[in-house]
Amino acid sequence: MAIFPYWADKEYVDRTLERIKSTGFNVYMPTVWQGRGTAWPSRHAPWDTQLKDQPKTNFDPLKYLIDKAHQMGIEVHPWFTLTLRQSDIFPEFALPGTPNRAFDVHNAEFRKLMATLVAEVVRITMSMVSIGLCPGHRPVRE
Repeated sequence: MAIFPYWADKEYVDRTLERIKSTGFNVYMPTVWQGRGTAWPSRHAPWDTQLKDQPKTNFDPLKYLIDKAHQMGIEVHPWFTLTLRQSDIFPEFALPGTPNRAFDVHNAEFRKLMATLVAEVVRITMSMVSIGLCPGHRPVRE
């Protein structure tokens, strides 16, 4: 059984990248932030709540994905869904009045945290071309 997020499971990554390669695509855009924690060893945010049964030591799912993809000639563009909040992490950024299942993107400390997480992923990848910040969400456009 695969783990959520799926790309944090080695077997799923291997199958997915092979499928991407065999169909002629050369880019994979995994969503690395969905408001429930990280799927990389972060110094700034907790481990993804859906990965609680997966050990956080001796395996960096994001690094594995990127290394494997680059070996196959596939670019990886991590995607952050900034406003979405799918767990009870960082309650200080979801005070009363904040829309349900959302973070308060108007909070300067939250924006600083997100910038820190994006920078952390950039440091992990070092050879990435871009990071997606889901402009379809109204607060991101503003």
